[in-house]
Amino acid sequence: EASMTMEHAAEVVLSLNGSRHAPALASMIRDRLPVGKAAALRGRAALALDQADPPLNMSGTGGKAPKGYEALAPATELLNGMYKEAETKLDLSIITCSRFERNQIMLMQEATRDVASFNGQAADARGQV
Repeated sequence: EASMTMEHAAEVVLSLNGSRHAPALASMIRDRLPVGKAAALRGRAALALDQADPPLNMSGTGGKAPKGYEALAPATELLNGMYKEAETKLDLSIITCSRFERNQIMLMQEATRDVASFNGQAADARGQV
């Protein structure tokens, strides 16, 4: 969406299931927002983050939080995983909807043929009267 704000984008990311497994990413997102907006986001996302799994050691540096460009690789990996999960769900939805649509089209065509057949039978019956 072209009019999406940084705050709305952050809220969307923090509400995704995958972000619960990466509190470091959530923390980094909130730290980048202006103070008032970050506080509002903290309030809305606090419950989700409180229920999150323990923080993952994303840096491999013995528990230190990654800084600078070091933080980009794990965040990119997490977001790519979340993207692939969403893409898989979308593909599954498309397949499900396509099957449903094909089935409905077949049912409508069958109903149309039945109506035409019944109309023909009714015309024959009227002709015999």
